[in-house]
Amino acid sequence: MKTVLCYGDSLTWGYNAEGGRHALEDRWPSVLQAGLGRDVQAIADGLNGRTTAFDDHLAGADRNGARLLPTVLTTHAPIDLIVIMLGANDMKPWIHGNPVAAKQGIQRLIDIVRGHDYPFDWPAPRILVVSPPVVS
Repeated sequence: MKTVLCYGDSLTWGYNAEGGRHALEDRWPSVLQAGLGRDVQAIADGLNGRTTAFDDHLAGADRNGARLLPTVLTTHAPIDLIVIMLGANDMKPWIHGNPVAAKQGIQRLIDIVRGHDYPFDWPAPRILVVSPPVVS
């Protein structure tokens, strides 16, 4: 069985702008799972407000994706593919508010995935970076 880790923010978590959370079957990692079938396991690891690599001192939980990623990689290993969908929260003025910093944060995540010490000498997963949707 192949494993796909979906690592993201509120879009991966299933945040519903009308309040609360979308039904499990309507969240994009679940839709991906349904499309890929039983030979693939899609794991959703989304957190509202998660950034690529920046601290949000206003949040009640750690939102720094770079700090949390090594634990997540070990927790779900072995992983065949990681889908990283982060960066929108880096644009918050109190976080960084700079697209260059968001790009550098994504690069930091890629470096972590490639350089992580995986258990049992499992190889690093392939990486797919998904750009956040345009926010207007």
